[in-house]
Amino acid sequence: MCPMTGAASRPRRAASAPSRRDVAASARRALRVHEILLAEYGEPVWRNSLPAIDELVSTILSQNTNDTNRDRAFEALRVKFPAWEAVRDAPADAVIEAIRPAGLANQKGPRLQQVLRAITAERGALDLEFLKDWPGSRRFYPHGSILLSDSGRHADREFNRAFSRVHKKAAAR
Repeated sequence: MCPMTGAASRPRRAASAPSRRDVAASARRALRVHEILLAEYGEPVWRNSLPAIDELVSTILSQNTNDTNRDRAFEALRVKFPAWEAVRDAPADAVIEAIRPAGLANQKGPRLQQVLRAITAERGALDLEFLKDWPGSRRFYPHGSILLSDSGRHADREFNRAFSRVHKKAAAR
């Protein structure tokens, strides 16, 4: 019974497994998307992974900016503060100034320091290497630090944006 209208509710049907035909069609669509991505962007070139704490900082800096500006801000931060503890303990204005190339420095600077302080408070040090030992972390590490940034919303938004472009190109062909 529906609590809002009082109408009798219909029993829910159990979800059935996809048919072989549906699985094959999905596989063909996935392969086509892969081909479109390769044609449009070429073979991806992966950068060498950084230590987990560096990946976390890089992820925070990457929000709402491009890779070039993220990298500039990351380098400026490392030049001004050679250790992450120095970033954590620095005056907020100094961190903000260092990361200005990434944009939104007034938001990212204090947030970055807050995250570094939280890690120190919880772990006793600025070290995220424990992520390697988490169940399922082999799928994510060393880029698992993204999971600690906005619950992955940034990564989801970027994926959806890219998928939308690919979908439009595929529909036009």
